[in-house]
Amino acid sequence: MCGAVSGGVMAISLFTGRSSPTESVLPAYETVRKLLEMFEARFGSTNCKVLTGCDLGTDEGQNDFKTNNLMEQCKVYTEEATRIAVSLIEERLGSPSTPISQA
Repeated sequence: MCGAVSGGVMAISLFTGRSSPTESVLPAYETVRKLLEMFEARFGSTNCKVLTGCDLGTDEGQNDFKTNNLMEQCKVYTEEATRIAVSLIEERLGSPSTPISQA
């Protein structure tokens, strides 16, 4: 999975996940599902290898990543995953009076 998407999943889980085993997992699951759907609709996949065209788990993939300056592409993915996650968290919790980054 794309690391930016993974980060979005973690943020959503932090803010919308349950705080006790008796609470429902559905709010977090539904919100994560929306993140995945929105990201995939925008970029065609949530899979790092598909998005970058290289396998970062190999030396060849790491080389391709650097040679083709794919960090710039990943910055776009990170920005969009963050934007989607924050908007979904705010939608789920109500728009905060304090920015989430300061909560």
